[in-house]
Amino acid sequence: MDIKNNKFNRIYEDYKKLIMKVAANRLRCYDAAQEICQITFMEYYIKMETIEEEFIKPWLMLVARNTTIDYLRKRNVRLLRQEGIEAAEVIDYEVVYDHSAERIVRKIMSTELVYSILYELKALNPIWYELIVNIGILDRQQVIVAREMNITLSVLRARLYRARCWLRERFGDDYELCKQ
Repeated sequence: MDIKNNKFNRIYEDYKKLIMKVAANRLRCYDAAQEICQITFMEYYIKMETIEEEFIKPWLMLVARNTTIDYLRKRNVRLLRQEGIEAAEVIDYEVVYDHSAERIVRKIMSTELVYSILYELKALNPIWYELIVNIGILDRQQVIVAREMNITLSVLRARLYRARCWLRERFGDDYELCKQ
């Protein structure tokens, strides 16, 4: 247990600012970003034995992004209710559906697909992996990523295009299954 706690504390210290930044960029609210950060690391603590060391950062960022999106969706439902909008059936259906078994299964399938994609992509082409993580998962601007990688924006876009084509070809059917 001590080893698990030490590892968790190390990961938390290494990535807490990054996760706060991911959440704060979308929420523009420090308190809500702290809540997202706490939820993200709680999820990590529960699943930390199943996550390989090299995938910790993208996993944390993906969970933070998805948790932020869920938070915003639920906040919008609360705001509609506060405004007294008479769409109770739709809102109630949305809240119930949000916790349905079908959605949970899709979320698990989607998470497993992301693991598969990242694992295969990193093995195939580490540069594509870096691009997909930075632009696709972290939502970073292409200009900034190109500058950090010391390449031109047109080279970055060409590599990103090839990576996305490969992803569609390799994982297109699996992705469509997760969406249904």
